[in-house]
Amino acid sequence: MSDAAAPRPPETPDLQVSFSSFLVSLGRAALAQLGFTEKGRVDPDFEGASQTIQLIQVLQEKTSGNLDEEETALLESILVELRLKTKEAKSS
Repeated sequence: MSDAAAPRPPETPDLQVSFSSFLVSLGRAALAQLGFTEKGRVDPDFEGASQTIQLIQVLQEKTSGNLDEEETALLESILVELRLKTKEAKSS
């Protein structure tokens, strides 16, 4: 079979990945692991959520002093929200 006959994946637009979009993605993953999904509440995976939150904290430590004000504020707000949601999930 030649390369010309091989099926090609559908065209997708180039997605712009930034540090901020990466942080938001990790934050959403942690929220889902805590049981907060777009479809409603599900059973939480506290171990997975804890690991994802720790990963975000490592990023905060390792990027300290290298982020702009907007990225720093986003990172801090994600961690604050995740701490609050962790307490909420554990009390439910």
